[in-house]
Amino acid sequence: MHTTLYSLAIALLLMVSCQGNTEPARQTKSEKEDKKANEAQMTPDMHNAKIALDYYGFYEGTLPCADCQGIKTEISLLPDQQYEKTSFYIGTDNTRHFMRAGRFKWKEDGNTIILNSSNGPNLYFVSENALFKLDKDGNRITGDLADKYILKKRQ
Repeated sequence: MHTTLYSLAIALLLMVSCQGNTEPARQTKSEKEDKKANEAQMTPDMHNAKIALDYYGFYEGTLPCADCQGIKTEISLLPDQQYEKTSFYIGTDNTRHFMRAGRFKWKEDGNTIILNSSNGPNLYFVSENALFKLDKDGNRITGDLADKYILKKRQ
């Protein structure tokens, strides 16, 4: 009888010891921060202009110009990532008028569109009912003329 109880106790002890520790390992503060940063990189931001805004439509405004009174700019963002852009140079001796059409692309952030043209990419930050013209590096224009680089959506 003792042998049976002894064998049963050893079997029970082996079963418990083989199950391992079910309590999660303790993480240091930096390990937790690293884990959160990795999860943030892997999880796409579901709140961006591409997903959250009704950005299709017609935008217009007058952008600053170095050798004229301004560039009247009109951009239509169409379905299937198509665009049409028209630029009128105001106050020049000869009438300069340019029209471009093509496809626009979204940058990875889902907030900036790229209109490809022969002059290189044109970058615009997409906001609620407005497009902000960005510099060649993709940064917002700052300074006294910052508010001149906004195209407003026609309602």
